[in-house]
Amino acid sequence: MKKGVTFTKAFLFGLALLLLCFPRTGYGGTPAWINSTPPSDGIYRYYVGRAVSKSDEAEAFTQASRNAFEQAIRENFGFETEIRSQSYETTKDALLMKSITDLSRRVRLQDFEQKESYKELNDGEIKVWILFQYKRSAIAKEKLRRSEEHTSELQSRLHLVC
Repeated sequence: MKKGVTFTKAFLFGLALLLLCFPRTGYGGTPAWINSTPPSDGIYRYYVGRAVSKSDEAEAFTQASRNAFEQAIRENFGFETEIRSQSYETTKDALLMKSITDLSRRVRLQDFEQKESYKELNDGEIKVWILFQYKRSAIAKEKLRRSEEHTSELQSRLHLVC
Protein backbone atom coordinates (compact mmCIF):
# COMPACT_ATOMS: atom_id res chain seq x y z
CA MET A 1 0.00 0.00 0.00
CA LYS A 2 2.83 2.41 0.79
CA LYS A 3 4.47 1.78 -2.59
CA GLY A 4 1.23 2.68 -4.41
CA VAL A 5 0.79 5.90 -2.41
CA THR A 6 4.46 6.84 -2.88
CA PHE A 7 4.26 6.20 -6.63
CA THR A 8 1.06 8.27 -6.91
CA LYS A 9 2.60 11.16 -4.96
CA ALA A 10 5.77 11.01 -7.09
CA PHE A 11 3.71 10.89 -10.29
CA LEU A 12 1.56 13.87 -9.23
CA PHE A 13 4.65 15.80 -8.14
CA GLY A 14 6.31 15.13 -11.51
CA LEU A 15 3.18 16.16 -13.39
CA ALA A 16 2.87 19.37 -11.36
CA LEU A 17 6.55 20.14 -11.98
CA LEU A 18 6.09 19.58 -15.70
CA LEU A 19 3.09 21.93 -15.80
CA LEU A 20 4.97 24.60 -13.85
CA CYS A 21 7.93 24.43 -16.22
CA PHE A 22 5.78 24.84 -19.34
CA PRO A 23 2.77 26.92 -18.29
CA ARG A 24 2.25 29.09 -21.37
CA THR A 25 3.09 26.91 -24.29
CA GLY A 26 0.62 26.20 -27.04
CA TYR A 27 0.87 23.60 -29.76
CA GLY A 28 4.43 22.89 -30.85
CA GLY A 29 5.99 24.54 -27.80
CA THR A 30 5.30 28.09 -28.99
CA PRO A 31 4.03 30.42 -26.23
CA ALA A 32 0.37 31.34 -26.67
CA TRP A 33 1.09 35.07 -26.08
CA ILE A 34 2.95 35.28 -29.41
CA ASN A 35 -0.30 35.04 -31.38
CA SER A 36 -2.61 36.67 -28.87
CA THR A 37 -1.47 39.34 -26.41
CA PRO A 38 -2.73 38.47 -22.93
CA PRO A 39 -5.70 40.58 -21.84
CA SER A 40 -5.14 43.28 -19.25
CA ASP A 41 -5.84 42.29 -15.70
CA GLY A 42 -6.33 44.26 -12.50
CA ILE A 43 -2.60 44.85 -12.07
CA TYR A 44 -0.95 44.84 -15.53
CA ARG A 45 -1.40 45.71 -19.19
CA TYR A 46 0.56 43.52 -21.59
CA TYR A 47 2.48 44.29 -24.78
CA VAL A 48 4.26 42.01 -27.23
CA GLY A 49 7.20 43.43 -29.15
CA ARG A 50 8.11 41.69 -32.40
CA ALA A 51 11.13 41.86 -34.71
CA VAL A 52 12.93 39.93 -37.44
CA SER A 53 16.62 40.14 -38.29
CA LYS A 54 18.68 38.43 -40.96
CA SER A 55 21.75 37.94 -38.78
CA ASP A 56 21.88 39.89 -35.53
CA GLU A 57 20.03 38.48 -32.53
CA ALA A 58 20.91 41.45 -30.28
CA GLU A 59 19.49 43.86 -32.86
CA ALA A 60 16.31 41.78 -33.11
CA PHE A 61 15.86 41.95 -29.32
CA THR A 62 16.48 45.72 -29.39
CA GLN A 63 13.92 46.22 -32.17
CA ALA A 64 11.34 44.02 -30.43
CA SER A 65 11.81 45.99 -27.20
CA ARG A 66 11.43 49.27 -29.08
CA ASN A 67 8.28 47.94 -30.73
CA ALA A 68 6.72 47.14 -27.34
CA PHE A 69 7.76 50.54 -25.90
CA GLU A 70 6.10 52.31 -28.82
CA GLN A 71 2.90 50.31 -28.35
CA ALA A 72 2.75 51.21 -24.66
CA ILE A 73 3.43 54.89 -25.29
CA ARG A 74 0.86 55.19 -28.08
CA GLU A 75 -1.81 53.28 -26.21
CA ASN A 76 -1.42 55.02 -22.86
CA PHE A 77 -0.12 58.52 -23.57
CA GLY A 78 -1.49 59.55 -26.97
CA PHE A 79 1.71 59.59 -28.97
CA GLU A 80 1.63 58.94 -32.67
CA THR A 81 3.94 56.87 -34.77
CA GLU A 82 4.62 58.35 -38.16
CA ILE A 83 5.92 56.20 -40.99
CA ARG A 84 7.41 57.88 -44.04
CA SER A 85 8.57 56.18 -47.18
CA GLN A 86 11.03 57.64 -49.68
CA SER A 87 12.41 56.01 -52.76
CA TYR A 88 15.57 56.96 -54.55
CA GLU A 89 16.18 56.70 -58.27
CA THR A 90 19.66 55.28 -57.73
CA THR A 91 18.32 52.23 -55.93
CA LYS A 92 15.19 50.11 -56.15
CA ASP A 93 14.86 49.85 -52.38
CA ALA A 94 12.65 52.23 -50.48
CA LEU A 95 13.95 53.61 -47.23
CA LEU A 96 11.46 53.40 -44.42
CA MET A 97 12.08 55.91 -41.72
CA LYS A 98 10.19 55.51 -38.52
CA SER A 99 10.05 58.27 -36.00
CA ILE A 100 7.95 58.92 -32.99
CA THR A 101 6.34 62.32 -32.97
CA ASP A 102 6.31 63.57 -29.44
CA LEU A 103 3.05 65.42 -28.79
CA SER A 104 4.13 66.57 -25.34
CA ARG A 105 6.87 65.89 -22.82
CA ARG A 106 8.73 62.60 -22.72
CA VAL A 107 7.14 59.70 -20.95
CA ARG A 108 8.85 57.94 -18.07
CA LEU A 109 8.20 54.22 -18.44
CA GLN A 110 8.59 52.98 -14.89
CA ASP A 111 7.50 49.48 -13.91
CA PHE A 112 7.52 48.45 -17.59
CA GLU A 113 9.03 45.01 -17.20
CA GLN A 114 10.02 42.19 -19.50
CA LYS A 115 8.14 39.08 -18.49
CA GLU A 116 9.13 36.53 -21.15
CA SER A 117 10.85 36.25 -24.50
CA TYR A 118 10.85 33.76 -27.34
CA LYS A 119 12.94 33.38 -30.49
CA GLU A 120 12.91 31.23 -33.59
CA LEU A 121 15.70 30.61 -36.06
CA ASN A 122 14.35 29.81 -39.52
CA ASP A 123 16.09 29.98 -42.89
CA GLY A 124 18.74 32.38 -41.63
CA GLU A 125 16.23 34.72 -40.00
CA ILE A 126 15.97 35.41 -36.30
CA LYS A 127 12.44 36.13 -35.13
CA VAL A 128 12.04 37.57 -31.66
CA TRP A 129 8.97 38.17 -29.50
CA ILE A 130 9.14 39.82 -26.08
CA LEU A 131 6.25 39.98 -23.63
CA PHE A 132 6.23 43.05 -21.39
CA GLN A 133 3.97 43.91 -18.49
CA TYR A 134 3.22 47.48 -17.44
CA LYS A 135 1.67 48.19 -14.05
CA ARG A 136 -1.67 49.98 -14.28
CA SER A 137 -0.77 51.99 -11.16
CA ALA A 138 2.44 53.21 -12.86
CA ILE A 139 0.43 54.23 -15.95
CA ALA A 140 -2.00 56.23 -13.81
CA LYS A 141 0.86 57.83 -11.87
CA GLU A 142 2.63 58.87 -15.09
CA LYS A 143 -0.58 60.28 -16.58
CA LEU A 144 -1.04 62.37 -13.43
CA ARG A 145 2.59 63.56 -13.53
CA ARG A 146 2.28 64.55 -17.17
CA SER A 147 -1.01 66.35 -16.53
CA GLU A 148 0.50 68.32 -13.65
CA GLU A 149 3.57 69.11 -15.73
CA HIS A 150 1.39 70.32 -18.60
CA THR A 151 -0.68 72.51 -16.25
CA SER A 152 2.47 73.99 -14.75
CA GLU A 153 3.87 74.70 -18.22
CA LEU A 154 0.67 76.47 -19.27
CA GLN A 155 0.71 78.58 -16.11
CA SER A 156 4.33 79.58 -16.80
CA ARG A 157 3.41 80.64 -20.33
CA LEU A 158 0.49 82.71 -19.04
CA HIS A 159 2.77 84.50 -16.59
CA LEU A 160 5.17 85.35 -19.43
CA VAL A 161 2.34 86.80 -21.53
CA CYS A 162 0.89 88.89 -18.69
